[in-house]
Amino acid sequence: MVKKERHRFIAKVIETQAVATQEELVEILKQAGFDVTQATVSRDIRQMNLTKAENEAGVLSYQLPKKEILGEYGRLSRMLRVAYKSHKRQNEMMVLSTLPGNAPAIANAIDTLYEDDLFTVMSNDNRLLIIAKDEWHMNKVWQSLQQLMEE
Repeated sequence: MVKKERHRFIAKVIETQAVATQEELVEILKQAGFDVTQATVSRDIRQMNLTKAENEAGVLSYQLPKKEILGEYGRLSRMLRVAYKSHKRQNEMMVLSTLPGNAPAIANAIDTLYEDDLFTVMSNDNRLLIIAKDEWHMNKVWQSLQQLMEE
């Protein structure tokens, strides 16, 4: 369980900031409460298939494999096309209705993929409530979800 949590944390870190060295990643993990060594981080990098590439700012840093991000969008797209029933929107909030049993998985995928745009996502068996940071972010998320349902 600790390894999975650490891998999720590493993925979030490298998506949000430029991490150029293993030593830098070790320090970030230690500050977050993970008891790691450089050898552990080296293994994590290999297991997660991280590569170094230039980010938008031109800084060489660790990157997640593109296929994993694309894979998550593909997974969400399939779930929405199968289980989506309807939605209601109001300002920065939206309720999605799904077939029974599908809302938790869809909520988890939306929360993961749109984390920077959202305040929270909550679900029960067949409905999920999405609350974005503001109406602009909700429009952005909804447009993306519509595109995923059309693929």
